[in-house]
Amino acid sequence: MIGGLALASGARAAAQLLRVGLPDFGPWVVPAANGVSGALPKIFDELSRGLGMGFHYVPLPVQRQLVELRQGHLEFSTATPEHATGGIQDFGTLLTFPLVLAAPPGRAYANNGELQGKMIATLQRGANAQSFIAQLKAREYDVAELPAAIHMLMEGRIDAILGLAPTILWHLKTMGLPRRAVGGFLTYAVQDFHVLARPGLWSDDPGARRRFTDAIADLHQSGAVQRITAEYLPED
Repeated sequence: MIGGLALASGARAAAQLLRVGLPDFGPWVVPAANGVSGALPKIFDELSRGLGMGFHYVPLPVQRQLVELRQGHLEFSTATPEHATGGIQDFGTLLTFPLVLAAPPGRAYANNGELQGKMIATLQRGANAQSFIAQLKAREYDVAELPAAIHMLMEGRIDAILGLAPTILWHLKTMGLPRRAVGGFLTYAVQDFHVLARPGLWSDDPGARRRFTDAIADLHQSGAVQRITAEYLPED
């Protein structure tokens, strides 16, 4: 009987965890022996301690996160704010990071005009990236993995990498390369990751939503978000 009670208690505890969809790439999510690690699980762990609520992390592509969120299989998602449609709630900004063009080692681009006609490697296949490359009249080189693009940039086979600055820097670190292995970053946009909530979450408890958004603001004010993200970037 005691064993049965323990199993029931464990099932109830698991059911009480709030399910969070996270991007399935580093440094935001990194595979670990006991599940997942990375910048976003650590940031949500800080939220957990401040709020007294537990989270279960589910790495998924963004579009899949949104499907699961609308169907009620996730409580939260981390995505860009334009996805807060069809009843999905926007709980505010969690991360802000630059989308950049990384130059070859020892170089830096001063403006977009210098990239006209250049060969640019990208994993960012969204509308913004495609529109930007079209405006530059640049040549796009699709790559499946960012480390391959970094090697090509170092070898002079491409002229730039278009991508998220923290992701490029994280790959440098995991490859054992210093920051100077690539050149300067030219920012072409600034992107926000927001915490999105499933339709109807806490609709009968506005205080819960307010406590959650206040906890996010506290993380930013304390510098915890910046400190955790910096753990995944090269030192120089």
